[in-house]
Amino acid sequence: MKVIDTDKLQKELSKLSDEKLAKFMMLLPIYPYGVYSSPWNVGVWITGVESGIFVTKKEWKKYCKEKNITTQIQWREHSSSGKRQSNIPSNPNLYYSRTETWLGFPKELRDQDAIEYVTKKEFIKYCKEKNITTNGQWREHSSSGKRQSNIPSEPHVQYAKTETWLGWAKELRNEDAIEFVTKKEFIKYCKENNITTYTQWNEHSSSGKRQSNIPSDPAGYYSKTETWLGWAKELRNEDAIEYVTKKEWKKYCKEKNITTNGQWREHSSSGKRPSNIPSEPHVQYAKTETWLGFPKELRDQDEFVTKAEWKKYCKEKNITTNGQWREHSSSGKRPSNIPSDPSDYYSRYETWLGFPKELRNEDAIEYVTKKEWKKYCKEKNITTSVQWNEHCDSGKRQSNIPSAPNVYYAKTETWLGWGIELGTGNIRGRKKRK
Repeated sequence: MKVIDTDKLQKELSKLSDEKLAKFMMLLPIYPYGVYSSPWNVGVWITGVESGIFVTKKEWKKYCKEKNITTQIQWREHSSSGKRQSNIPSNPNLYYSRTETWLGFPKELRDQDAIEYVTKKEFIKYCKEKNITTNGQWREHSSSGKRQSNIPSEPHVQYAKTETWLGWAKELRNEDAIEFVTKKEFIKYCKENNITTYTQWNEHSSSGKRQSNIPSDPAGYYSKTETWLGWAKELRNEDAIEYVTKKEWKKYCKEKNITTNGQWREHSSSGKRPSNIPSEPHVQYAKTETWLGFPKELRDQDEFVTKAEWKKYCKEKNITTNGQWREHSSSGKRPSNIPSDPSDYYSRYETWLGFPKELRNEDAIEYVTKKEWKKYCKEKNITTSVQWNEHCDSGKRQSNIPSAPNVYYAKTETWLGWGIELGTGNIRGRKKRK
């Protein structure tokens, strides 16, 4: 396999037509520097693109037959061994699903859809003969190459479709011979063990002290076999409780000197919270009254200003970008009646058209083409995404230049990545690795 360093990669890519370059970018991993070592081991991709296409699926199947490759695991081993021909795609499932069709490794390599799998009863018998009693043992056996072709590699998927699947423990060890207690008995068990919350149940269940006839996931089990009304209802009968009003809850918090969300959570989980006080007031009161956020509800901050007043405030402070706003918001200079996240707040209570529109009224602007944007970057000596972001936040960006070219040009033209577009070989603001 050829190895091409990043400098040569740039030269190779510059020779490709737009169509072949687009194909290259489509097939290349999203994070190539996390897949290939440095220098990039991209010979197979370059060769495949330069030749126009990889071999056809028919030729790939013939290639696999010659190599005695009949499973996905065998293919992966071969593909990563260094013996794969450069005109053979490393991920045939991805490539052929885009260029032809792809019916799955079993079908493509073994024509397995013509195979009638054994019944679940026969599968269980097969496992018994092989002394397979766990999911892990099955996976090991299935990937060893010793599995019969009429035995599904994923029995939990196959039999869930055609018969039933009750879980590995049940199917391989008949563990449901243990009849779980009824929900009524489960609730009694929890009461005896002083378990009143979901958290306490999880701690108990994972401690090794849970009886074998008690399900580890009572919510899942009883919702199938009886009913499940939620932990609060089942363990504390909380739905019969009439919660206090929000006004009373705020009075309660004031008495306990609770002024933040964190303090509330700590108090709520301490066991000291009265049963008529909701554990999640933001959920409860959003349904029954209103909820303006913990800062507003607990510290009685002034009502946030309107969006028009916020925009006026930004104009006075010469804030014209999202980056400038974030810097100002975290500086400690923001008044308490100004929301820290205006996009979130105003989208809920008024409207929000994005920072460019709200702060600069940019939607009336027709942005330059990508070619003109690249020329602009060259004039400003901008060669990385990091430098671009710094330029945007400086306030020097022209109004007809999009702040997020990667998003804008991906919609209107094409976007092949910062390194390709700026012609540096850098990836997402990272320098080339030597």
